[in-house]
Amino acid sequence: MFPYRQVATFEQWVTNAFGRRLFECFFKTYTEKVWGIPCSELRAEWAAQRIKGLSLGVVMKNLVRRTGTRVTTLIDRFHYPRLGPGMMWEAAWQRVIDGGGEVRLDAEVIRIHRSGKHIDGLVVREGGRERSITAERFVSSMPLPELLGKLDPPPPSVLAAAGALKYRDFLTVCLILDVADLFPDNWLYVHEPGVRVARIQNFKNWSQAMVADATKSSLGLEYFCNRGDALWCMEDAELIALAGRELEAIGLVPATR
Repeated sequence: MFPYRQVATFEQWVTNAFGRRLFECFFKTYTEKVWGIPCSELRAEWAAQRIKGLSLGVVMKNLVRRTGTRVTTLIDRFHYPRLGPGMMWEAAWQRVIDGGGEVRLDAEVIRIHRSGKHIDGLVVREGGRERSITAERFVSSMPLPELLGKLDPPPPSVLAAAGALKYRDFLTVCLILDVADLFPDNWLYVHEPGVRVARIQNFKNWSQAMVADATKSSLGLEYFCNRGDALWCMEDAELIALAGRELEAIGLVPATR
């Protein structure tokens, strides 16, 4: 009833679209877990792009009847690989091979040679030895600061800009539980501020083939962090214990299961 007249932040944009109560219950905590900064510091443009076409009015209309409005956030059907998302990368690998290309694993990129805006070739390290690779085109999947840091010669202004970029890291703790059927959803978004887990995947509900033993369930607890922080540096045993405690804290399953 009393919207912000000047909208500059994620908090203001979402509050205008859904109201203060829904912002605090459904958007605030999860978003801050993902990005690691307050919603009052996230720009409104990000919300407008990520939640495009979605508003309280659209949600209410879709609860009453299907309006035909296609909003990404409201999609209720998904295509999911039978054995998980890794099948997509295996398929991409096979298409490269079928097209006459080559996929080299365990090959660390050391330097990227360029002439102006053209990439001439790479130097990679395989088995402790360096070798050069040339090709007409290259596709990078490295984080942008890492990619630009390997350019030879490195443009100083671009390196400075790359050094100012920030991004969040992500890890999944996978737990196998002695429960055949935990809950009917594919995933849960965790808005509880008292735990660090942000989302929980129920792999068995995505595909029965993801869990070999039908008497068990497999959950993937997703955590967002910064490389080198306390969460990132936890040992596997500590992460497993943390995930177990948090499942119990939100009332999903006792840690002993």
